[in-house]
Amino acid sequence: MKILITVDPEIPVPPKLYGGIERVVHQLGQGYQSLGHEVILLAHPESNSTNFHQRHAWPTLKSRGTRNIYTNAKKLRHVVKSEQPDLIHSFSRIAYLPFIWEFKGAIIQTFQRKISNTTTRLAKILFGERLHLSACGRHMFQNLSKPEHWSAVPNCCDTEFLTQPTTTRRTHLAFLGRIEPIKGILEAIKFAQSVQTPLVIAGNIEPEWESFFENEVKPHIDGTLIQYTGSVDDIAKRNLLSGAIGFLMLIQWEEPFGIVMAEALACGAPVIALNRGSVPEIVEHGINGITGDSTEELISAFPMLSSISADTCREDAKGRFSIEAVAQAYLELARTKNT
Repeated sequence: MKILITVDPEIPVPPKLYGGIERVVHQLGQGYQSLGHEVILLAHPESNSTNFHQRHAWPTLKSRGTRNIYTNAKKLRHVVKSEQPDLIHSFSRIAYLPFIWEFKGAIIQTFQRKISNTTTRLAKILFGERLHLSACGRHMFQNLSKPEHWSAVPNCCDTEFLTQPTTTRRTHLAFLGRIEPIKGILEAIKFAQSVQTPLVIAGNIEPEWESFFENEVKPHIDGTLIQYTGSVDDIAKRNLLSGAIGFLMLIQWEEPFGIVMAEALACGAPVIALNRGSVPEIVEHGINGITGDSTEELISAFPMLSSISADTCREDAKGRFSIEAVAQAYLELARTKNT
């Protein structure tokens, strides 16, 4: 089967830094290829992923605005006509789809951020059972008018790389993410101070949050109980998570997925998380982590962490979040019919 994957044009595949959707798309190209399919990419012109048989570039690098939508939609139409794919897996704007209304194959439209009830409903009317709507978390569509039209497929991570054995001892709690309030960095610091367990913080600081870091985070960093290592590459990330007693996900917003939770589990680190966003879909209390409705509740439950098996966390991650498992889930979705 020939599969065309599209992704918004702003960031190359794979991303030059950590990335989110672009990294998932890069890995899905690998997953679809490993299952024997020919995979084509339509993305930023600097995309250099080798996980695709063919790459096409968007003509404009902005996904918003009428002119940009029209220009890129025409490019999508051209690529579909020239490549003749059997399946289109779109991570790009749903507004492009009316330009390929004649396409008779299956379309998967995947959402990683807020969903428009109106546009998705209209797209479903236009394409009918050919269009399969998916999101990386069930919580994202459960309040829409037609939740039965939707499927939840999690994001993938490279579990084969992340589960490689290391000699790292588990000595600390870990926080990995952007240093800003909604990611729960202050709550993570409070948690570590309360349980008197070292916390290693890794993540980038965007310019708009530099004063927040300087004024509210940095005063807690003492190099012993609270440490900050800056941004990390993939190997440093694996070492950080493989050496973690637990991974802190004390988010202050409804995060759509939180791929770092899957990465932590793949490294054998149970997740300590507040019940927001996709957390209830990923973390099972007492099995692969601990969950609660407040930081205080999680602090009280912290002793449970010692009874959670690293091997259980790894196997859970491989079964649900491996590249091949997620690619298979999407292909199964494309074979289903819904109206």
